[in-house]
Amino acid sequence: MQTPSDRQGRVRQSDRGYGRGRGRGGEYRRGRENAIGTVPNIQQVTIGAFVSIVLKVDQPTGREVQGIVADVLTGGNHPRGIKVRLADGRVGRVQRMVSEETARLGSNSMSRAGRNGEEEGEVRTSVRGGERFAMRYHDVREDGGEAPPPTGYTLEAFLPPGHPLNQSSAAARDSAVTAGSPEGSASQVCPVCGKFEGDELAVSYHVAQHF
Repeated sequence: MQTPSDRQGRVRQSDRGYGRGRGRGGEYRRGRENAIGTVPNIQQVTIGAFVSIVLKVDQPTGREVQGIVADVLTGGNHPRGIKVRLADGRVGRVQRMVSEETARLGSNSMSRAGRNGEEEGEVRTSVRGGERFAMRYHDVREDGGEAPPPTGYTLEAFLPPGHPLNQSSAAARDSAVTAGSPEGSASQVCPVCGKFEGDELAVSYHVAQHF
């Protein structure tokens, strides 16, 4: 049988448990507020502001680059920093404010950089351990010195020796020579089948029916 004192003691233990829970929750909220307070807020990070950011590829190392804000990509404060796009095209989260001289120096040095700070013609890749390596590429067509592609191909170039169409082409050339002479100007032979005979217009129409 439970006595009043037992019930009272159980209630006190329960109260102490809830007290600890509230304490931990308060510490979590304070930690989150402190985290947000370590980076510039949305009132500071505006278009034209001079900032130092961490690019996405540099998040494992925390390396920062500087520049001038061209666009704010986050709608409010963020514990890891407000995401922005710099005037040179790089995208990252703001870690601190810097002087105008520092920002312009960083922006000018990377005026032809990509979204992640890679130089033109370079692909930056993250690897395990936060290290980075760059793969450079270029268009081989820009090297020059290449021979132009051959032109003037005919059907004969793709047919094996002795193919009937090769023989028909030879017959067609002979017919063309004959057609140029006074004696053979009356008729021609089909260069494809070698059977049809007629004037130039009729043979041309007949040849078209083969294809």
